[in-house]
Amino acid sequence: MRKILFLSTTRSDYGLISPIIKKIKKDKKLKYYLVITSSHTNKNFGNTVKEIIKDKIKINKIIRCNYKNKNSSANLKNIADGLDKIINQIKPNIVFLPGDRYEMLSAAHVALLRNIPIFHYAGGQLTEGAWDNAVRHAVTKIANIHFVSTNQCKKRLISMGEQPKNIFVTGSIGVEKLIYKKYISKNELEKKINFQIDNKTILVTYHPETLNPEKGLNNLKHLITTLKYFKDIRVIFTSPNHDYGYFEIQKNIKSFVKKNSNRSIYIESLGREVFLSTLNHVSLIIGNSSSGIIEAPSFNLKCINIGDRQKGRYFSDNIYNSKGNVSNLKFLIRKILFTKNVNKKTKFNNLYFKKNTVSKIYQIIKKQNLKKILIKKFYEKR
Repeated sequence: MRKILFLSTTRSDYGLISPIIKKIKKDKKLKYYLVITSSHTNKNFGNTVKEIIKDKIKINKIIRCNYKNKNSSANLKNIADGLDKIINQIKPNIVFLPGDRYEMLSAAHVALLRNIPIFHYAGGQLTEGAWDNAVRHAVTKIANIHFVSTNQCKKRLISMGEQPKNIFVTGSIGVEKLIYKKYISKNELEKKINFQIDNKTILVTYHPETLNPEKGLNNLKHLITTLKYFKDIRVIFTSPNHDYGYFEIQKNIKSFVKKNSNRSIYIESLGREVFLSTLNHVSLIIGNSSSGIIEAPSFNLKCINIGDRQKGRYFSDNIYNSKGNVSNLKFLIRKILFTKNVNKKTKFNNLYFKKNTVSKIYQIIKKQNLKKILIKKFYEKR
């Protein structure tokens, strides 16, 4: 039996691996092990372990982290120690690492030293305003098999010396099923979150800008100032992720919501299903989250992307980039929400969509010859 260990650190990367795990569950020749850590068990980020339990996916190990301690390296050591123990115990054939959270470095380190092949999802992208960029490339160089979203991502990995035969263009896991999925109605969504949604309701998802925390916080403050100006806009805020600087972002958001409770709400975690339904019903998403870039185009939803956190990604036509100053934010919001055609959605082509994403990844996990990929060779185009 081939054993695959998955690591999840946040609500977002769990949404990426859960469809693969559900497919593996049905295969008698495969067995999954799930390790969760970081924000999953923290109430400040919605205690998202509940979403995993609701999905009836078994959690094999929980590695707890202390985010009152600003020393991320202490948490990384804790994660590495916990992973090393469970890997030594279950002896997986594959370690599957999604995305670019810095915690993935611990897992990659342990798998490398244990001679276990790493299957990495979402390499080759760029996010120049965050640690994620360096983490993603570092994990790429340790990983043995790569699942990437676009042909451009594959070209980038080849330029980094990765073997073309080990790079698979699968599209985005998070996007594949969006166009086929049925979402809860607006009325049901309003009941679930206890908030009314109209044609000037927006979703704000804003995270720390780890390479320039002060600039990222200032941009958030500029956004708050802008939202104070538009009194008839209704706002749904979700929690920032657990990167350094999240506390100040939460503080500013909660202060705005407290003073504008008649037209705004703060929710730590909507959960995957409710979050996607929210994208389906709001009129605009604002922030610096990848959800505005990767998922939003499939909902024909326009996105104001603020700052440098996502700089370097491939953007569909739904994106309006903003440096984050108040005048530009006011201009873009007026342009998107205060026009005659505000109720008419433009159709966008999602650059991250491909058919059969999960099935392709599942088949490679099942059939890949692991002995042939363990020893990596640098690729040079001749």
